[in-house]
Amino acid sequence: MRQARVLTEPEFKRLLAVVAQTKHAERNRLAFMLSHLAGLRVGEIAGLLVGDVLEAEGAIRERLVVRASIAKGGHERVIFLNDRLRHEIERFRRSVDDSHRGRKASAPLLVTQKRTAFSPNTLFQSLSWLHT
Repeated sequence: MRQARVLTEPEFKRLLAVVAQTKHAERNRLAFMLSHLAGLRVGEIAGLLVGDVLEAEGAIRERLVVRASIAKGGHERVIFLNDRLRHEIERFRRSVDDSHRGRKASAPLLVTQKRTAFSPNTLFQSLSWLHT
């Protein structure tokens, strides 16, 4: 399998502008940023829980532990969240409506418009138009 091509800064900014025009822009932006800035795979993004990125008191974690159950190859790995990605998580948290606030740590971080967890395939399909 080929390695993903790295986006240039103009391409990156153009994609963010396109994502901003989507129906679920903030959710889609966070999914894109988790992929681009943290190198997470779509299955890992779909499997993230609120507790994976937020401490119990609501602070954003400094590192993300990708659980073995969602990681490729079944091996846990640690991703350090840089300031830019932590800002994106905070931006997403501020943007979600009241029905998202106060969700349990075991709730999915990103949800579909029906408020259910994404499967890796569904998340891939919802974002696949970005690379066409």
